[in-house]
Amino acid sequence: MKFIPVILLTCWAILGCSTTPTNIGNGYTITHKINNTFQIPLVTIEYRDYQDVLKNMIKNIDNRLGDDEEKKEAALAIPKGGYIYVEIERATLEAANTKWFEFVILKHGKNIYREKGKSKIPNTPSSNRRWWNVQLVPIENVINDEITFYVIDNVLGGRDEFVIKSPNLQRPDS
Repeated sequence: MKFIPVILLTCWAILGCSTTPTNIGNGYTITHKINNTFQIPLVTIEYRDYQDVLKNMIKNIDNRLGDDEEKKEAALAIPKGGYIYVEIERATLEAANTKWFEFVILKHGKNIYREKGKSKIPNTPSSNRRWWNVQLVPIENVINDEITFYVIDNVLGGRDEFVIKSPNLQRPDS
């Protein structure tokens, strides 16, 4: 029964990290290629590795005066590679429903993850007047080099492509 609160806490910890992601990756480089009709960023992502998610979860557990057992369970519930937090914005309520999207990860050209979005009611428009929704995508293994992540829009067509590179691949100029 403690498993469900851990999953909810995981989501809360990640969502609490930022209100609007801007393709940031806590040390990982993220490049974004927009391939949609509008050529404006209607999809943004934030990558959080295992250590970053765990740090935020422990902080939240400590704030709630949780015990060590809860911390242990939380640590076991996090995928080894952490999560990609996806924020989708669309002009209409229906178009922002995540059921119309697919999330795909390629590594060295091989498909290692594919998930169709589940029906989720979007959030009300913000100051930019667009409906928005979020999706958490688990990363099963540590990103040691790079992965390519796609958000495919099955209503409007097109897709957004993100390349997430490990800090291990980034070399300082010398």
